[in-house]
Amino acid sequence: MTKNPSALRTSGVIGCAAAALALRAYMLFTAAGTAAEAALYALIGAAVLLQLWDSLRTPYQTAAFSPDNRWRLHWFAYTAAVGFFADFVLHCHLIYQSVASGAYHIFAGFAPLCITAAGALLSSFYYCLVGLSYASQRYDFRTVRWMHLVPVLWAIGRMLALISATDAVRRTPHTVLQYALTAAALLWSFFLLLELARGGSVMRMTVFFNRLLVLLAELFFFDTLMLLLDGALQLGEPDTVTAAAVLLIGSFAFALEKNIMLNASMENN
Repeated sequence: MTKNPSALRTSGVIGCAAAALALRAYMLFTAAGTAAEAALYALIGAAVLLQLWDSLRTPYQTAAFSPDNRWRLHWFAYTAAVGFFADFVLHCHLIYQSVASGAYHIFAGFAPLCITAAGALLSSFYYCLVGLSYASQRYDFRTVRWMHLVPVLWAIGRMLALISATDAVRRTPHTVLQYALTAAALLWSFFLLLELARGGSVMRMTVFFNRLLVLLAELFFFDTLMLLLDGALQLGEPDTVTAAAVLLIGSFAFALEKNIMLNASMENN
């Protein structure tokens, strides 16, 4: 019997991601050279291209935020709210450190921290509203229109903070993953904003960025975990909190994509 092409592409994504993590572990615990790093980027790039191919080849006849809550989206929205709140606490700590050290005078570095903290706190509240909306049909988060902007604000702040960081010039795989993850979070939140503004059937690129955010969040989380085991990072450092927070946020992207797929399959039958 012929296998589903979409399932084959999904298997390819999982295989490439697993191989990338195995290669990353090899790189951390051995003296691997630039060839291994190039192979790592090639595996991740292949996984991303397979996701893009699968997302663009499939038509979706359902809304991104369909009221049919077949994947228990409210629980995942609350999980994302916890992730945003953890990021808010992290950036409050970074702001305190900046003020205590006198670095707050450097506007290019201090302002993004404040933007990210504000965006993270408002996004935590926003995803609580999303959870309440899916838990009960008596409330609709889509009516609070200005709140749809706050996850985009959070992602913009994070990107600006990453660009202004003094150690961001070191092009290690961990830093490259962090840049890619932050860019994916920005585009993901922007496309969700577009979905809420336009209505109608979900755009294929929205599905792709849901999948991409999940992939990169998982890769960054496990990369951070390996750095912890290697002793290159400590448990309370910003990257470890970021890895956990974005994984929690990515859980909503995962559930949303699954809910879209399930609703689309139900409508096609």
